[in-house]
Amino acid sequence: MERPLPGSGRPEDTPLVRQTYRQLTHFTALLAILVSLCHAILLYILDNPLWLLCLAFVGLCTIVLWALDEKRPFAIFVTGLMVLLGIFLTSVSILALSLGRAAGFEILFVPMFPLVVVTGRIGVWSKILIILVLGAFVIGLQEYTGSYRAVVDLEENSLMAMRAINFGSVILAVSGIVGRYFQIVTQQQADLQAFAMVDQLTGLYNRHSMNEIASREIVRAKRYESPLSILICDLDRFKAINDQHGHEAGDTALIHAARLLKTSVRESEVVCRWGGEEFVLLLANTNANGAEALAERIRARFENSPLEFAGKQIPLTLTLGSASLQPADAFSDLVSRADQAMYKGKLAGRNRVSSA
Repeated sequence: MERPLPGSGRPEDTPLVRQTYRQLTHFTALLAILVSLCHAILLYILDNPLWLLCLAFVGLCTIVLWALDEKRPFAIFVTGLMVLLGIFLTSVSILALSLGRAAGFEILFVPMFPLVVVTGRIGVWSKILIILVLGAFVIGLQEYTGSYRAVVDLEENSLMAMRAINFGSVILAVSGIVGRYFQIVTQQQADLQAFAMVDQLTGLYNRHSMNEIASREIVRAKRYESPLSILICDLDRFKAINDQHGHEAGDTALIHAARLLKTSVRESEVVCRWGGEEFVLLLANTNANGAEALAERIRARFENSPLEFAGKQIPLTLTLGSASLQPADAFSDLVSRADQAMYKGKLAGRNRVSSA
């Protein structure tokens, strides 16, 4: 999960927020260039000299766009942003004063409001102040342009085309900003959910996830009267590995075991780290004989796959207990019987399969 940057003191000020803000600013600048190019083309067709102003805006913003890339140092990005803002305010204000309120240029300031809101660099009160000042500027510009006759007269059809360009660009800009943030939020929710479901060392499902998955699978197995089994696996003499080779070797052994287990079962079969050096395998559509056969293959594979650590080969064996679903079983009953079977295997000498 993203953390606040050192010294920021604000949970919303993270590398992800800053990177996203740069992406949104870059997107908005590109859209502004495209819209201004449309203005230039329309005004050129109308033989209006203001097309030169729009073309100058396109040229200047294209140069500034280099500074707004998300990979640029922050100082360059901020400088480019300030320059872009100055060019934008000047250009739009001149066009609004020249063509009047009917052209709808004041609405081009609307995308700036969500951009101010989503930046993580400034605090809440600073954002409120900027929004109030910007809002006052837009309202003032709109009132001023409505109080006098426009400098340049355009026909009603031309004004309608200009309004359509301006309104369409605002819809695209705001939709793009909101859509990007929706994408980020949903992706982070998915990441958090996945983070909560898996064991962070091995990448296998954790105990909580296995309880949920197994409960659903047991209901399904009983409904369709299909077999279901589980295996409980415990690494033999795991404490000795930690004591003799260190905890890093122990972690490596768990990762190695997780990989062997995951690659020994079908895609539909679920493997979880139950706790410590213990693992549970949920085997849907597998009866007792099938579970025992799989357990024996896994045991043999572990016996023949020693752990490679620090230039040494460390023997790694597994004791497994299996149990199959009975009509009255809950998942806890299956686990209890498989655990008892595994414990019997431990008492019998380890590195073996025992069935409930």
